[in-house]
Amino acid sequence: MINVTLAKSKMIKEEGTNYLWIQIDTSFPFKIDVQLPKGINRKLNLNGYPEGDHGTIYVNNFQQNDVLIELFTEPGVTANEGTIILTVTKETAYSKTHIKAVPFKIANPEDPSDLVFTEPSFINRLKSLQEHN
Repeated sequence: MINVTLAKSKMIKEEGTNYLWIQIDTSFPFKIDVQLPKGINRKLNLNGYPEGDHGTIYVNNFQQNDVLIELFTEPGVTANEGTIILTVTKETAYSKTHIKAVPFKIANPEDPSDLVFTEPSFINRLKSLQEHN
């Protein structure tokens, strides 16, 4: 099972940031490819997992089956919504691939109405990773 949560209900167009929390229920190594829409970019994963040249994240740590990624808008983004595509491949004898689409809204900086922050467990996990980095 793959559970994906965004820290905020919307991204802000001008220098907006958000966090993507990917939780995967597995006891096998896996890799994640993250495809972002035009105008959205990301930093390296906050967990410190290795990443390939094209941004593939490789997870071999079975004590943590989650990945946190900081997202940000690039200057001049004009879209009002977008979709993040996650491709998760479990590295077993019979590799299984799962694709998950994560839609989101993009708001103007002067109109952050109904901007909602996610549940406290997300914030606690984010803080714990930031303390280790």
